[in-house]
Order: sequence, then structure tokens, then C-alpha cells
Amino acid sequence: MKKSMKINFDIKIILKYVILISILSANENVLETIKRKSKEIKNNNSQSSLLQATDAQIVKKAISHENAGLIDEAHLIFKQLFNENKTNSYIYNNYKNFLIRQEDWTQLINISRQYSSNNTNNTNARLALAENLLYVSQKDTMLYLYETEGYEIINELIIDGISNKSAIGFSKIKRYISRLIHYDKFDFALDKIQYIRNNYDIENFYSKELAKYYLDNRNYQNSITEYILCLSNQDELNKYINKHYGSIEKQLSQFPNDENTRYIITNTLLNNPSKIKNNVLAQFKFKWEDFDGACDLMIENYLVEKNLYDFGVSFVNQSSFKNAEKIFKLLMTSTNSEIIELSILQLAKIIEKKSINNKIYLPISDRIIQNSFLEISPFGNDNINYKSDELSEAVIMYDSLIEKYNNSRARYNIANLKSNNDDNYEKSLNDFYALEQNSSNRNIRFKSAIKIIEIKIKNNLINDELIELIKKYKTRYNKSDEIEYLDLKYFQILFYLKQFDDLKEKLEQKLKNIDKKNDYYNEFLNGLTLLMLFNKNNDELIILSDALYKMINRQYDKSTTKLESLTNSTSEIIRNLSFYYLAYIYINIEDYQAAKAFLSLIETNDIYSELSLLLNAELDDFVLNDINSAVDNYLKFMDNFQHSVFYEEIRLRLERIIG
Repeated sequence: MKKSMKINFDIKIILKYVILISILSANENVLETIKRKSKEIKNNNSQSSLLQATDAQIVKKAISHENAGLIDEAHLIFKQLFNENKTNSYIYNNYKNFLIRQEDWTQLINISRQYSSNNTNNTNARLALAENLLYVSQKDTMLYLYETEGYEIINELIIDGISNKSAIGFSKIKRYISRLIHYDKFDFALDKIQYIRNNYDIENFYSKELAKYYLDNRNYQNSITEYILCLSNQDELNKYINKHYGSIEKQLSQFPNDENTRYIITNTLLNNPSKIKNNVLAQFKFKWEDFDGACDLMIENYLVEKNLYDFGVSFVNQSSFKNAEKIFKLLMTSTNSEIIELSILQLAKIIEKKSINNKIYLPISDRIIQNSFLEISPFGNDNINYKSDELSEAVIMYDSLIEKYNNSRARYNIANLKSNNDDNYEKSLNDFYALEQNSSNRNIRFKSAIKIIEIKIKNNLINDELIELIKKYKTRYNKSDEIEYLDLKYFQILFYLKQFDDLKEKLEQKLKNIDKKNDYYNEFLNGLTLLMLFNKNNDELIILSDALYKMINRQYDKSTTKLESLTNSTSEIIRNLSFYYLAYIYINIEDYQAAKAFLSLIETNDIYSELSLLLNAELDDFVLNDINSAVDNYLKFMDNFQHSVFYEEIRLRLERIIG
């Protein structure tokens, strides 16, 4: 400790000494002074070798001088350091940045020339000189002639790159062109791009980068033209087809969705049409929600079957089942057994989804409930007819997959359907036990483990044995996302067991250890927030635990009785929470008047006032079809909760309703 204090003290003395010397004697070599004093410290203490004045340390000292207002002293250090080593990029770049901050354009060009001339075979040094010439020419009208010189250097670099005729050479040319565009020399850059395209038979050279430039500058016609040109490169086409990282698909999604832009895109793609152009247009039509047009166009212009299959999955995700079925039935005629298997699986899923006719569908409110700490099932599950002809057809299709392909996903889906329909939970447990132990698909095994836990929770098998089972699964499924989900299930069990203190401690520890971007972070936070709302009022928390457990088991009478008792709480937020869940239940049993009555009781400005206003708006919008009331409630929400995470989603919904 004493040695460290002495070293720090010596450093302070040195800095004062250097500043004093630089002020008193401009002829003294400050750089040598710094090095000499640092060496003295090293000789005095052999353990302080890290204090030897390296280039980085000297640069840092110069910057400290600059920050202290000692500009001349800082400049002197930079100048001496650069003169000692004119090939060092680190020293040059820091000296260059210093001169830019001081707006010393003459000296900036001077050191850039020296750096370039001393790095004769270094194209980066030549490019640095060209960039600084172009930069300075924009800063002072007296220095405009530097622009021509900067052009000439980059032109020479491009010519050298062309003569190289290698991938590395053309990669460097792209960099040179990007610097031209950066310095607003777009016309000059475009000339070079066209020259290379015309003279070296590389028609798509720089097309991806140029398309992005046009898109950023709202030149949509040229942008889409360049993106199509980009797809003439086989590597880029493969990325696009397979949705790989770096594909242009993400950039295509950035085009605006206004009428004028749609007109420009459509006209551009229909001009001299091709299969690739039509394929891209189908993607745009899907984005514009012209699902029928998108489907027909893609069927005629898909590039490979995987491309068409992925498009069909997109329709399923948008609940456009008619178009999805059209695609998957076509793919059933494929000669590729994997595509046939996947298509049958998707068709069965579609039949299953269509048969599950949720009479109540509230997009955001459903998601809020389902993504909460307890993962409560969304509205409408009680309305599913699991013995319908449609579901029977889905089961037949799953059975065909099992028989022909031994498809574990089909086995899982059948087990899942039966678990929802079969009162014999032990049989369902056996189905999932078999899948968890025998499936060759790890994801199916893990999903089966989760279903086993959920079935046990639902059937009141919440005990130490279930906790031990979760611990066993955590040794078997040890990926981070699997561990987090198993922990979530464990924490839910603690809530239903009313072990609130233990749960709070574990949730606090979990939130300290996981990233906020983790998929389950919000669920853990929601659980901790729920506990904190009750402020250690365990009597009322016990009532809520019982009420929510009855709720997930659809024992609505018992659940509402317990929730109504909480409406007498002395805590306003607990009362509001109770009103919200009561409204949720009454919507589910189609007593909308009672739901509205409970929602109207939430008046204070807390999280439940936000959620209740949203629930009220969606009830008007999607269930009661009272568009005027829905619009009023949506607008009220946007006025009162401008920073809500749901704000943009509601704005888009309003746009669809009223334009």
C-alpha cells in the first residue's frame, strides 16, 4: 500500500514538473522529460514497471493537457511523439483528432502527407490523406483545391484495386467508394460504380450498399432496383431464400407502407418482370396484408420449395389459413419427403387452430395475462370443442405422420390435444412421460417435461415430489433458457404453496443474476412486483393465491368469491388488481355488463388503470363491436399513457379502424 501511495505521489510530481518545464522552456524536449522521469520511478521501484511511459501513456498525458486547457503543451507532446514515429497509426490518429478539435487544417494536411509518404505501401495511409483532404476542403473555402487532390488519390486507389482483380481488391474498392459517399461525393462514387459494372462484367457491384443508400435517402425506385440487382448474386439470393443473417429481407421490410411508396414499388417490380421480382413483390404484398394476391404470386414464383414453405408458415402466423392451406396442399405433391412431412404437420395445425374457435379474442390483453408470472391461459379456451370433426381430422393427420415418419412433433400435438379433452390426467401424464423419455427431438422432450409440470399443477399435485422433479429436469435440460423456464415453474409452485418469503428471496436473486433482455425477465419481475404490491400482507396474498389457482382451473364461482373479498382491502392497488381480474373472469363467462362495472371502479393512476382501460377498449372493439366506444377508449389510453409499451400497437389498431 505504501509503495502504491508513493508511486501515485511521484506521478503527480512528474505531471507538475512536466507542465512547469514545458511552460518555462519551449526548447526542452517534453517527450524526453516524460520518459526520463518515468524511468526514474521505475529505477526507484522495480514493481512499478507498468508506469514506464509507453506511447499510449504519453498520448493520454497529451490529452490530459488538452483537457486542462494547456493546448500548446499538448500540441508539443503530440508533435514530438509523431516526429519520432511517423508510421505509427495509433499516434497519427490521436494527433489527427487533436488537430481536428483545434481546427488546425494546415497542420492536419501536413502530418497526413508525412504519414502517407512514410507508409509507402500502406493503402490505409493513402486513404487517410485523401479523407482529410476532402474533409478540410469542406471546412474552409480557401482550401477548396484540396478536394481535387483527394479525388485523385481515391481514384488512384480504385485503379490499384481494379488491377488487383481479387476479392480483396474489390472489397477495398467498396471501402473507397463508401468514403466518397460519406463526404457527399455521390456522383463521383456513382461514376466509379458504373465504370466497374460496365468494364468488369460485375453488374451487381456495390448494389446492396447502393440500395441501402437510396433507401435511407427515400429514393425508393432506385433502391428497389438495386436490391433486385443484388439478388443476381447467388450468395445474396441464397441468404434471401433461407432467411439467413445479412439477407436483404430485413431491409425490404424498412420500406414505408404508404400508398405512394406501394405504387412506386409495384410499378418498379412489374417493369420487365422476372421470377425474382415477382417473388419480392409477393413479400411486399404480404407486408401490405394483400394475402390473397401475395399467395397467388408466390405460388407462381417461388424459388425453392423451402421458400414457399416459409411463406406458408407466415400465413399461419397471420391466421390466413385459406392461403396457408393452399400452399401446404401444393407442397404435399413434392418429391421431398421432409417437405411433405412438414406440410402435413402444418395442415394438421391449421385444422386444429380453425377448430379452436375462440369466441373471445383480445390481442393485447390476452398476451398480458398469458405472459404474466402465472402464465394464465388466454380467453376462449372454454369454448373449444375438442371432439369436433375438425379436430378429429387433425388427429388423423397427426396419426399418419406418426405411422409413416415416426414424427415426435405429431405425437406431442396429439398428446396435447388429448390432455385438453381427457379427464383422465394420469393417462395424459403417461403420454408426456413417454415423450420426455423417448423422443429423439430435444425440444419435444423439454416441452413434454413442462407439460408434465403443468398437468401436475392443474391437478393439485403441488408438493415436494414435484419440486424434486423440477430439480431433476434442471440437470437434464441445462441450457440457459430451459433453466429459466423451469425456475419460473418452480416459482409458480412456491406461490401456490404460499411460501411467499422464500419466493420473494429467490425472485430477487434471480433478477440480480439474469440479463434484462432475457425472455423470462418480465415474468420474474411481474412475480416480484405482485408480492411487493401486498407489502407483506400475507393474509390477502393467500386469498389471491387461492383465487388465481381456482381461476386457472376454471372454478370461476370460487375464484370470484375470493376476489370480491379483496375488493374490501384497505390497499387501493389491491382493490384495483381484484377489479381487473374480476372483469377478466366475467368477460370469459360472457357477463360483459358485470365486467364493465368492475372496470369502471378502477380510477387511480396505477398499472391497473392502464391495463383496465386497454381491456375496456378491446372488449368494445373485438367482442361488443362498439367501434365508437373502442376508439374513444383507445384515444383516452394514448392521451394518458404516452410512454406505454403498448402505445404503438394501439396506434396501429386505431389506424386500421379509422384510417
